[in-house]
Formats: sequence, C-alpha cells, structure tokens
Amino acid sequence: MISKMKKILVIICLCFFGCTQKLIDNNNTITKIVIIENSTNKILKTETDLSEIKKIIEQINLAEKNPVKFYPMHRVEIYKDNSDKQEILVNGFNIKIDGVTYSLKKDVIDSFTK
Repeated sequence: MISKMKKILVIICLCFFGCTQKLIDNNNTITKIVIIENSTNKILKTETDLSEIKKIIEQINLAEKNPVKFYPMHRVEIYKDNSDKQEILVNGFNIKIDGVTYSLKKDVIDSFTK
C-alpha cells in the first residue's frame, strides 16, 4: 500500500514540475529575435533590444498546451549567442514549438510588429 502511494506521489510531482517548465529559457544568451511572414519570407521585425526580447519570451512562456491544428502565418526565429537557433510557428494566438502546440493569451505578432 505504501509503495503504491509513493509511486502516485512521484507521478504527481513529475507532472507538477513538468508543467512549470519554460518553453524558452529567457536567460541572457538570446541575442536576436526575427519575425518572418511565412508566405513571402519577408522579415517583419528584427529585435535586438534585450528588454524587448525579454518581453517576447515572457509572453511565449505564458502559453498553455492546446492540441490544435493551424496553418502558420508567421515564423519567429530566436537566435542565441552560441549560434543556436530555435524556430516557433505562429498563427494568431496559437504557436508550435518542437511539434507541440500552445495557445497564447494575446497575439505575439501583433504585439511586437507595431
């Protein structure tokens, strides 16, 4: 009985801590964010200001998992100082990171292209 309780407790802890994981690490290694229109490959905005980058990353990290299909209208490319690049597909309030879809509280593209 106690071993079953321990297993349940471990599973609950794993689920709880797994849900608090950030989608994008917002440490200071991010050097640039580029917002691109998918259909034309036109760069809408390039952001290098660290305070603005932090705001964008914070908004993305507030997203919640939501299994939804969508056609990405934009791409957000996140460049880090170690030459890594992470790509996020975006359509309105929905984003896809590493094949997993999430919903945002507000449209990240509208917020930062104006």
